[in-house]
Amino acid sequence: MPASRPRLAVLTGVGGSLSTLDSAAAAADLADLVFLVDAREAARYPDLQAVATALGPTAVVDFGDVDGCLSAARSAGADRAISFVDRLCALAAALNRGLGIAADRPPTWGKKDVQRALLRESGVSRVPAARVAGAADLTRFLDAHGMPAILKPVGGVSSRDIWLLRDPAEAAAAVAALWPDGTPGPAMLVERFLVGDTRAQPHLADYVSAEVFRCDGRVAAAFVTDRLRPMDPCRETGLVLPSLLAPDAAAEVIGTASAALDAVGAADGAFHVELKPRATGSEIVEVNGRLGGFITKLAAYGAGADLGAAAIAAAIGRPPELDLAWRRCVLVLLFQPPTSARRIAAVPERSAVAKLPGVIGVEALATAGTNVDWRAGSDSAVATVWIGADSADALHTRLLQVAEYLTETFVFVGPDGARTLDRAWLDQIAGKESEQV
Repeated sequence: MPASRPRLAVLTGVGGSLSTLDSAAAAADLADLVFLVDAREAARYPDLQAVATALGPTAVVDFGDVDGCLSAARSAGADRAISFVDRLCALAAALNRGLGIAADRPPTWGKKDVQRALLRESGVSRVPAARVAGAADLTRFLDAHGMPAILKPVGGVSSRDIWLLRDPAEAAAAVAALWPDGTPGPAMLVERFLVGDTRAQPHLADYVSAEVFRCDGRVAAAFVTDRLRPMDPCRETGLVLPSLLAPDAAAEVIGTASAALDAVGAADGAFHVELKPRATGSEIVEVNGRLGGFITKLAAYGAGADLGAAAIAAAIGRPPELDLAWRRCVLVLLFQPPTSARRIAAVPERSAVAKLPGVIGVEALATAGTNVDWRAGSDSAVATVWIGADSADALHTRLLQVAEYLTETFVFVGPDGARTLDRAWLDQIAGKESEQV
């Protein structure tokens, strides 16, 4: 590292796990920042450029032009690049190679098929997987490995366009949607779908995430985040801290995540690895090249910790000072519409949701008339609600109260214009038998 204060080029954009403003605050005592904004996004979201410009030196560049981005980073005197936006991690890695950082490691971010191959070659993963571009490719894989299987975009983010193939009918539906005329389309990755060990708490999913901060190729800090049970087919519904995973199981998860990061050539910084804990050894779901979404605010609410500062410290090679002393249990609920929903007909009052027991904040609430589509993945959520409690049991109770209220007060309509209501997920997180309405 340079002897002077390091300078980071931050590739900023919509949908980051740390906002432009929060990035600047997190770096205040650690590094100087210059912001790179994509020209197309700047035109679509003028506030993005305005906020960046107000916070520090900013360049508007074409993110499709790697050489142009590298030139802008060099002109700004950047020592390295960083991004908190999933889709920009590959570009940040390419810029770092150009700046002489981890120059011997070709970036794998945004290439789920390449990552899975590396994980298998290193012995970290045993999941059968293949890149497919049409019905014939998919059929060959399913004939060889069977179902259930998961089908997702090679460069996908936010659980978008993920298909869970449990039977021939679901496989046929995916083929009809992705390759309607039989012409090979955008590359997808198909993998054998694995089930993790069932958690004792009915609202918790069979997968978790490991938040890993690396310096000099080693784990400098790490912890595990629990996930709420997903909604069909594979949409994320939220995250929970602190994790209720047993300490030995958590240690095994972090060890597997670290091995996965080694396998894909991760450099210094913060990383978000999703895994399915199992008694026979955790299995990797996917590896992400940035700080996990929603994690920073959860840690701030529950432990007063600054994960943004920890991520920036790790990126510049300084082991982060991360002391997670949990003062309360917290979760973020990403409330999803039924898969059959196509439009929101009515919504609850924000003030009414905010007054529910344990609600810390209501960050996002969709408006009536908004179209919805389950294929948008995590981004199909119609409400983002933060909830806190003094214990894990109390947090579960408050989650059920909020989820029940949202289920009853949101009105969704299907393709025929009639109301569609699905209580299956609500019943699952309550530990009841699922019922379709």
